[in-house]
Amino acid sequence: MEGSLKQFFVDLVVNNWRLKVLAFVLAAMSFYAIQNVTSLEESHEVPVLVEIEKGGAVLEQDPRVVDVTFRGSKEDLAEIEQSRLKVVVRLKSTPSTGRQRVAVEFDSVEGRVGLVQVVKIKPSFIDVTFDREIEKDVQVARPRIMGKPLLGRVEVEYEPQSVRVRGPERRLQDKDVFETEPVDVEGRAESFVKQVRVLPARDLLITELNPTHVTVHVNLVTDSKIRELTNVLVRTVFAPGEVRDVSLDPPVVKVLVTGRPEILQYMVDGALSVFVDCVGLESAGVYELPVSVHLPPGLDVACTVVPETVKVIVREARR
Repeated sequence: MEGSLKQFFVDLVVNNWRLKVLAFVLAAMSFYAIQNVTSLEESHEVPVLVEIEKGGAVLEQDPRVVDVTFRGSKEDLAEIEQSRLKVVVRLKSTPSTGRQRVAVEFDSVEGRVGLVQVVKIKPSFIDVTFDREIEKDVQVARPRIMGKPLLGRVEVEYEPQSVRVRGPERRLQDKDVFETEPVDVEGRAESFVKQVRVLPARDLLITELNPTHVTVHVNLVTDSKIRELTNVLVRTVFAPGEVRDVSLDPPVVKVLVTGRPEILQYMVDGALSVFVDCVGLESAGVYELPVSVHLPPGLDVACTVVPETVKVIVREARR
């Protein structure tokens, strides 16, 4: 029995030994190839967020970012989005004040994809100083304007003008104003509305900000001027083919043109025409009709006619 068992193992090794050696070599090569593909490493700087119980706040934290080394396949590592990575350290108990060294565990890293593993965090701990948490209202500064509009001057209104903030007492007690993102008006020709973020200083370590944005109404105000056109001839308009013997009283009017100075400055004489609509006047008589102004397309002005009406004296009709 013992001899048969020994012969069995000898035959198992010796029979087709070349194929068995080749299979072993191929298996080893495959193992190391797969190991190399799935064992690539890549490091990222990741922000650390400390979550504590309500009523407490983080006064200081050192460091605020750690270097995290990931291991995985080339494809999985390529899918990591830096903006989604964060380390969340959740403390079960929080002292109201004082300093504590906290370990950063591998499973506290969030934002990983696929089979990516965390293999190193450097440093592996953070120092946290605690403070009492307070809540207060902070004024929002008038948003800063960047650039120059195409037309007019800029006037800004925004709301709300204060926000509610929660954070460490010693950081917030002397903080009365928060800035916002700037508003770019470069090349603007019309008023507009924009949402901008409130920007508290990063070192405040606030835990809540409400609201996070303010609504800014940007009004582009243009200074209007008036140009006076005198002795403007009033024309009459009739239906096609209709001829009337008419006279106007007065035959000329004054037109007050209101608009931006740069438009009025380059407005040439004859750019507008003044008329009365006499279509439908079938019998002789005296009519008082409003005076209308025809403006060329794109001329952004307002016109006032003095007087607003003229007398149209219609005599016999001629056809």
